[in-house]
Amino acid sequence: MIASYGTSVPLMDSWDIEASGIYKPLVEGAYHFKNLFAPVAEHHFVFYKLLSLLIFQGNNQQWDALPQLCVHAALYAMIGAVLAWILIDAFGIAVTNLAILVVGVSFALPVEWENVIRVIGVPYFFELLFSLLAIWGAGLHPALSGRWFFGVVMALCALVSNGAGFLASASIFLIAAYNAMKAGRITRGNAVTLVLKFGFIVSGKMMAHPDATTAPLKAHSLHAFFLALTKNMSWPFDGYPWLALIQLPLLIFLIDALRTKAPQRAHQLAIGIGAYVWLHMLATAYARGANGHGPMARHIDAHVLGLIFGAFCLLSLVKNAPARFRPFVAIGAASWCVLIAGGFAQECVGSFVQHYPQMAAARPTMVANVRAYLASHDPSALRDKRAGELPYPMPERLAQKLDDPMFVKILPAILQNPIRLDSQNSAGFTNDASSLPAPRADIRVWSSYSKNGASEKAFFRSQPITASLPYLQFETLGSKTTMTLTSADGVAIRKTLPRSVGEWRRVHVKTPKSPFTIEVKNERADAWCAFTEPKQIGRLSRVADGLLAHANTFCLGSIAALLLLLFYGAFAAVGDQNAKSPASLT
Repeated sequence: MIASYGTSVPLMDSWDIEASGIYKPLVEGAYHFKNLFAPVAEHHFVFYKLLSLLIFQGNNQQWDALPQLCVHAALYAMIGAVLAWILIDAFGIAVTNLAILVVGVSFALPVEWENVIRVIGVPYFFELLFSLLAIWGAGLHPALSGRWFFGVVMALCALVSNGAGFLASASIFLIAAYNAMKAGRITRGNAVTLVLKFGFIVSGKMMAHPDATTAPLKAHSLHAFFLALTKNMSWPFDGYPWLALIQLPLLIFLIDALRTKAPQRAHQLAIGIGAYVWLHMLATAYARGANGHGPMARHIDAHVLGLIFGAFCLLSLVKNAPARFRPFVAIGAASWCVLIAGGFAQECVGSFVQHYPQMAAARPTMVANVRAYLASHDPSALRDKRAGELPYPMPERLAQKLDDPMFVKILPAILQNPIRLDSQNSAGFTNDASSLPAPRADIRVWSSYSKNGASEKAFFRSQPITASLPYLQFETLGSKTTMTLTSADGVAIRKTLPRSVGEWRRVHVKTPKSPFTIEVKNERADAWCAFTEPKQIGRLSRVADGLLAHANTFCLGSIAALLLLLFYGAFAAVGDQNAKSPASLT
């Protein structure tokens, strides 16, 4: 999805949070460690800022969204792995296959379409990852144990990862209260957890930074709040608020947890996950519930978590139901699963039919608008544009940023002007690209192509050029040939340009550190080639481009890995069952 619909152009809030808040001060030498903890609206995006900073530096201070999106996809996959592991730990190894399948499929579907192709989704990823680990560590293990301390650290990380990060501590507080209620007294361990998590909750609320710009997004009446809440609870059917009833499996399991005499691991986890999910819905309904608005795509990570956990609650309820009621419970569980699967399918259809195609269709116009302004600095190039035709929604502020030479310096290659190549010594190469099988009007091209499809043996050598980034990005067309970059001190870097007649192919060439010339030769009289003037890209941009070029391979590899994990789960479940069976007598 990133390969098909992603763009290297940073979008929306990234221009404020990253460019103005991180990269500009960093390039100007004014960024300090304390800046990581500076609030952004109501949030503290410590890990989002830190990750953005590391990627920016690793990419040779070029601001490119594609390396970020690739890292974020890996982070999201890590969240899925952690969730599957926690479910197996709580419900037993017998659910290994189900956990791998349900989590793997749910996390692969683009129900959260916005977080897949926009960088701003990563604070929610960090919050979800740290919250899951905090609930598992500090909620399910004895106080002052190693895993408990690990959970406390994760809760602290969640606290500074997003505005709702304190909800993990609230969930752990409720687990500790549940344990105390079941024990009939507050043990020392429970007391430590309760006091510490209460302190985290208070700290999280005190850290919340009031922001006037988000005030219009809040629910300003009880009617708007409750309407937004029912839409949150009924997601992915937020058009039908009465379908908030899909929360029943989790609710029934929580009631069962309250009725159980001795707390079980799955019940403790249900208290934690249930509280986290529902508190998240309450917070979203208030903070983003203006006029009863339902959840935005970027806010539904917790909603997906709640439905996944609801499936495992149903499995446990079916397993533990009285024999005479079990068929009816099973039918209800199957109906619920079909309903939720239909909702997920509906969201996916919306992503593939509406959201992604709209963004992909607007992307060339968006790039053209920004490049037009960079060339002319005429404000009319940014005015009166439709949604998606600008990377930032406010044209005046976008113009101010693009007028800053620092911003222009760090922009991704797609928005940069190419390095101009002037001929020092060439024969058979011209700038006429109009007769090529795939003409280019957007960028200057050098070509040895003639109307008969080939030229005599051709040679091109450029005037010396310099590059500030480690790679040049060319697009090539024609026969297989060789490009050589020769530096002033005699270092030569050779790159084979692949054969491509029907469409332009992207090629990356490592640059020498000193000034260098570019040489291209047609070795055969019946051969021809064409190449664009190069653009500079950073190290991680080149890696991301290579990864996305093999997106289909990664997709097939992921499916194969999922199948292998399912086989492993089947064998693990059989081994666990055999271990529990009485040994046969011989």
